[in-house]
Amino acid sequence: MGTRLYLFGPRCLVRDALATLLGRHGWVVVAADGDVGVALTELRALRPDLLLADLRHGCSAVAALLTALQDEPGAPRCVLWLPEHDRDSSAVRCLPDALVHDWLAPDLDTATAIAALADVADGHRQRPPWRRPGRSAAPLLSVLERRVLREMALGHGVAAVARQLGVPARDITTSRNQAMARLGLTDMAMLARFALRQGWIDAGEPGAAAPAAPSLAGVSAGSPRAASRPR
Repeated sequence: MGTRLYLFGPRCLVRDALATLLGRHGWVVVAADGDVGVALTELRALRPDLLLADLRHGCSAVAALLTALQDEPGAPRCVLWLPEHDRDSSAVRCLPDALVHDWLAPDLDTATAIAALADVADGHRQRPPWRRPGRSAAPLLSVLERRVLREMALGHGVAAVARQLGVPARDITTSRNQAMARLGLTDMAMLARFALRQGWIDAGEPGAAAPAAPSLAGVSAGSPRAASRPR
């Protein structure tokens, strides 16, 4: 059974479109609404794993919902979809964020947004954009690239990561190759060390101490193509 998710946003058509899209990728949208009172009642009754709240049409209702939820036992992890404009505004910054595990840019492509939700479902948490370190290598990566590299640092192959994220294998390969070239990583041992430094994986996790043997020696810094990796 897929991860159970609740959608909160003021526009019914947007909620319905998101629910349809997420359903195609294996997510179970238990309910969706834009009224704070209705949402609170349904969240308490349905107990979803995640709450996706849409800020693209205003922050006040989301702020009220998060305020009410922050003291609720068993409240879901929350992902906020940032507005197109003023994504760094005081209204966004002042939202209660005790339950917020990620912040999605409004122009994210579907694969990256799905990967970000899967990241949160797995228990990972990101800082708000305005609190992220400016000089880290990680901000050079999209959410999808970061998740692909993390999974591969643990020894998972292209086919396994594609199944887990619900993304075509060719997109996984492209994301891996482009991200590793951008970071100057030429083999899986370098990737594992990078992932450890970034805090994406722990030294005791399977694959972290002994990364997968196949290398990416065929990937040049400017090449979009790579030698295929067996799973």
